[in-house]
Amino acid sequence: MPHEESKFSPQKFWNMKRAGIKTRDILPASLSNEIIDSFEEEWLQKIEKKSYLQYDEPFPKTEKVLSCLNNEFDLVLVTLRNNTENLHWELSKLDLQNYFKAIICGEGPKNKLVEDYLRGSPDEKCIIIGDTEEDIKTGLELEITTISVTWGIRSRAFLEDFDPDFCIDSLHEIVDIINF
Repeated sequence: MPHEESKFSPQKFWNMKRAGIKTRDILPASLSNEIIDSFEEEWLQKIEKKSYLQYDEPFPKTEKVLSCLNNEFDLVLVTLRNNTENLHWELSKLDLQNYFKAIICGEGPKNKLVEDYLRGSPDEKCIIIGDTEEDIKTGLELEITTISVTWGIRSRAFLEDFDPDFCIDSLHEIVDIINF
């Protein structure tokens, strides 16, 4: 019988993901690239299905913070989701869609999506709020203030290595940073 610490648990998986380890690097080395590719493809197809999205819930006070921000700024959601229809379904289900002036969903580098959007609004003040290294890199590359949130897919330690302008542990800190 294997030792308890050698078992691979969901907690261990998410700890590795939060530390920035790619899913394909977490999978056992004994698996072929074909199996790993198949797993990743199936994961991406399933993770954005309504049957999974139905379990998502906003963090406490999300609507209050979005409302405060929406009163002062035009909010734009930029995401690399693959299923735009289910993204809109989820935002509607969570009653969050009306907070956003625009919802940009696409493939490719996030900085390209943001840059394309900003071309139409060059004088707007921008802040990027995100939970991944991709969000921080986008902010740095486009010289946009970046706020990293530590309750998403990546840990504080991992995010801080990318040098965001701010790294926060709770939603209300966004409002404090923006000085309402």
